[in-house]
Amino acid sequence: MFKKTIIFIFTSMFIIFGCSDVVKFGELPKFSDYDTYKIFGGMHNYGDKAIWYSSGEYIVFVYSGINTYYSAICKIDPDGKNFEILYEPTEYKDFHISGISGDGYILFDESGISMNESDIYYYKPYEEPIKTSIKGIFPTIFGNLSGKYNIAYLYEDNDKTDEYSIYVSDINGSKPKKLIGEGYLYYPCWSTDGKKLVYIKEENDTDNLCIYDIESNNESILYHHGGIKCPKFSPDCNYIAFSAQIEKPIDQHGVCLINASGGDPWQITQYPYDPGRETPGVCYLSWSHDGKWIVYDIGPEGELWKVRVFE
Repeated sequence: MFKKTIIFIFTSMFIIFGCSDVVKFGELPKFSDYDTYKIFGGMHNYGDKAIWYSSGEYIVFVYSGINTYYSAICKIDPDGKNFEILYEPTEYKDFHISGISGDGYILFDESGISMNESDIYYYKPYEEPIKTSIKGIFPTIFGNLSGKYNIAYLYEDNDKTDEYSIYVSDINGSKPKKLIGEGYLYYPCWSTDGKKLVYIKEENDTDNLCIYDIESNNESILYHHGGIKCPKFSPDCNYIAFSAQIEKPIDQHGVCLINASGGDPWQITQYPYDPGRETPGVCYLSWSHDGKWIVYDIGPEGELWKVRVFE
């Protein structure tokens, strides 16, 4: 029998909700089998695009709210404590944090008017962000910052078609290579061993969850469904987490899991439905370094939550 507890912590920001025991590898669980916790949001504070820092000690995310004039890069402990602003620009910038290196450098794009005017930066907490020569969005990395051809990103070859390609290069943008040709491609993400890329390809009004094998140059479709977002390999490369709405009658995006070798996915989070407001959904997510947790954001509220996935 699953136990449910509600823990109220009286602060201006943090309310934590706990529920049942965690399922073990190989099981196909239901929503109630997972512990979910709210760690940030509310009281005019908004967080999104969170990523678990490589050391596991804190979560980095994009913040906007009463403490800053513009959007800023901030951090918070996984239990929702010790909120801190790391970098606040002096003018408005639209950040998309989407990658982190093994040696602790955060990759983000600073969106411009068009994709090809978006600059890619790398940043280590408590240092100044450094702009690379790379133009594009959704940078992803495996290994350390100094690796070769370990940065993948989206670039629009022809700004009149709205079709994108996935390029790879080093952090200096030297000799970029087109890895995957033009199409409606989104959310590329490396596996931690650098052998595969997962991404979304939109075709015929549906979203295909695709895996590209670097060694064989082969693309395979793992799953297709409408409205898939933000696929991420687990640290051991055995699972892929993504955002979608695959369980009914829940009309919203939640965190979903699928085995990286194939099979049926299952949805592991839900959010209380409120007919009086816009239906929330998960937009971005990130695995903890040990593969036990996923942090995700819920829009439009700007809340950050975490879910315990495995023991």
